[in-house]
Amino acid sequence: MSIQVTPIPRLTTLTTPAFTLGTANTAGDALTAVASNSTLLTFDATVPTDLAYGASAATGSATVTSRRDHTHGGPAAPASQSTIAALEAETPENTYAPPNLLRYARSTASVWCRENGSGTDNGSMNISGVSHNSTGQDTYSFSTSLEVVDVNSFVLGQSGGADSTASVSGTTTGSVTVKKWTAGSLANQAGFMACFGDLA
Repeated sequence: MSIQVTPIPRLTTLTTPAFTLGTANTAGDALTAVASNSTLLTFDATVPTDLAYGASAATGSATVTSRRDHTHGGPAAPASQSTIAALEAETPENTYAPPNLLRYARSTASVWCRENGSGTDNGSMNISGVSHNSTGQDTYSFSTSLEVVDVNSFVLGQSGGADSTASVSGTTTGSVTVKKWTAGSLANQAGFMACFGDLA
């Protein structure tokens, strides 16, 4: 009787692979991967370029820096803030008027005030105070002065009736004085005044 002996296969020691694909990598790691065309792609830890206004999207072509040699599209740059001079000159340009400069536009009153007839400010813009000088006469002082004394002032007697009138009796760069009449006589009456002119 003969016995068949099957040889035991010889064990072969495996070497370290040429590259390893990771599955739990952190941002910024220097990694190696295989592209669909079997080439190796190397990614470095360089931070990508920030987005820029008006940038156009572009596809990257480099292998080593393929994570950062492309650009993303960005929105157009916003308009710049207008200057006081441009608002006063009504310059046609691609700018915006911020809220704190709107009062410098020539289409906007530089000063306005509603007053009760005895020196009380009932709502205003660019008014630092109202002085009741005498019967029917009030002076409105400005927080920011006007560039010139000669201003266009519009006044309106609000509660004196149909025969009430009002007019400017004196102006400076920092104030305007208004007189109000009812039936031809100076009278205390609520009124409204507005001045249009470039601010200093």
